[in-house]
Amino acid sequence: AKEAEEKARKEAEEQARLAEKAAKEQAQAVEVVEAPVETVVATEGLNPQDEKEAMEILDGMRKKIKKEDTETLKLQQEAKELGISTSEASSLAEIEAMVKAKKAEKAKPKTEAEKLEATRKEALDKLDFYERVVRSVAREEAEVAGYYQIMDEDIKTTEAIEEATPVVEPVQQ
Repeated sequence: AKEAEEKARKEAEEQARLAEKAAKEQAQAVEVVEAPVETVVATEGLNPQDEKEAMEILDGMRKKIKKEDTETLKLQQEAKELGISTSEASSLAEIEAMVKAKKAEKAKPKTEAEKLEATRKEALDKLDFYERVVRSVAREEAEVAGYYQIMDEDIKTTEAIEEATPVVEPVQQ
């Protein structure tokens, strides 16, 4: 039983690492998408009123596209959190339907055993998260302790140099 739990925990850690990588890649992709777009619009032959209207339409479309992209990204991230592959779905509506179905399936455990299993899985996920946090904090504390040790050695060497070097005080007359 302990071996199975250990194996499940290791698999969960691996999935968490992969999910973090995917999230970072998506965040980078979003940063690329959000770069300011400068387009040159041929406005020769348009009066200022028409030119202004054309620019307003372009700005409106840019906002609409950006909004759709963020909605799609949110849905894809939510689908990945639920373990749904978004490459199978061809449209945004399909992804949305899959996410809703998965949430409904997840929300309604039918038997006591399923309820207990769902609770156990959530507890293991939380435990895994907190274990990763504890390991991260321990790593950072060790790193900071290393810095303090280096700084302490630097202070001791400068004190030794100052003690070895006589300070010449100006003589008052």
